[in-house]
Amino acid sequence: MHDFPVCIQTKSSLVLRDLDLIKKFTNIEVGVTLTTLDDSVRAKMEPGASTVEERLHTRSELSKNGIKTWIFLGPVMPILLMLRR
Repeated sequence: MHDFPVCIQTKSSLVLRDLDLIKKFTNIEVGVTLTTLDDSVRAKMEPGASTVEERLHTRSELSKNGIKTWIFLGPVMPILLMLRR
């Protein structure tokens, strides 16, 4: 396997299935996208996608395993404020 820089950005907790493969790279980072912190809003915008809790757990597990992680918060949409009403 070639050891080249890898950057993964995901909304899915399924990335944890490949943790053993991810850990083989020395220069890797994984970003987790959050579109909202309100899971009822997330369910309307992204039905079938990983929950907010699952995404935060994913980021935590990757970090615990020595993987550089980050959160992408977006897209920022004014409609989110109206959905909460």
